[in-house]
Amino acid sequence: MRRTATAAALAMFALMATGPARGAVTPDEQWQVPAPALLPFSTGHPVTGWPNCHVADIHAAAHTLRSTYGVLGAVRLRGSHCLIRVTKPIVALLDADRHVLDVPIRTAAAKNRGNNPQAQGATNAISWGFAWRGSWCGAQAVYLRVGLSGGRLLRIPLPGGKPACTNNKSHSVVIRGSFGAPGEAVQAAPSEWSSLSAKLHANPTVTGSTLRGLSVTLTNRSPDPVSLDPCPHYAIEISSTHGAAVPDGHPGRTLAGCPGTETVVPAKGSRTIHLDPVTLNRKDFGPPGTKVSVTFGMAGLAPSAVRSRLA
Repeated sequence: MRRTATAAALAMFALMATGPARGAVTPDEQWQVPAPALLPFSTGHPVTGWPNCHVADIHAAAHTLRSTYGVLGAVRLRGSHCLIRVTKPIVALLDADRHVLDVPIRTAAAKNRGNNPQAQGATNAISWGFAWRGSWCGAQAVYLRVGLSGGRLLRIPLPGGKPACTNNKSHSVVIRGSFGAPGEAVQAAPSEWSSLSAKLHANPTVTGSTLRGLSVTLTNRSPDPVSLDPCPHYAIEISSTHGAAVPDGHPGRTLAGCPGTETVVPAKGSRTIHLDPVTLNRKDFGPPGTKVSVTFGMAGLAPSAVRSRLA
């Protein structure tokens, strides 16, 4: 029978896959997409003992960055010895006169938001991402409006760009991304990634304590090329009938090229991406001959699993 593991032992190993293009070239993780939760994980505990923040107690900042599919945004809030309770991140974009722009605000699908949970409880520091997509020919967005607990609204200056105006028609939308701690990956996977499917490859045997030969083939079903922008993190889970364990745990690893160069999966085509080897603690998986399952996960895509065997 499969052994029950602790939340720490079931934590996934998040790695960077391949990266942003056309301006989204930055190592700052706030512009990247978190990996999905292939295994249960602990979200920690909210800060307690402080009063709720008044609007004047919150230091707020927003930034934007151009990417392949429009404009990415990131918002950071920090309370001064108080707790921030966000009920709805981004309820409107405002022009210089503080009039609401005619831009719909939507929430990304759960599978596109990666493993960062939506806000629960309260904290004194929080960030989240968003994407402004489509064509926009109207006024510049100068502020964004955020909903706090108790019906309060917070207005935050929004420096930076807006989507390009195409054919003199506006048809844009703001997609809310994921919550996270300041500095964490908080962008959502673009809807275009729904055209991708993943197939994981691994060596049929695990020699010693390292699983090698890992790669993933991404296949694009759409007639248009798909860019992996913003840069996606990916997760690897390895389990056996004896249990599951964390690989050797360096979540900051990135593949060559991410996020500095463009990675595109061609229209009606495929692209294979080589992944780093994964080091195991063999005692958690069983004796030689034990079968293990290896699963790859990336936000916006269905997971892909293969079988291997301990040599």
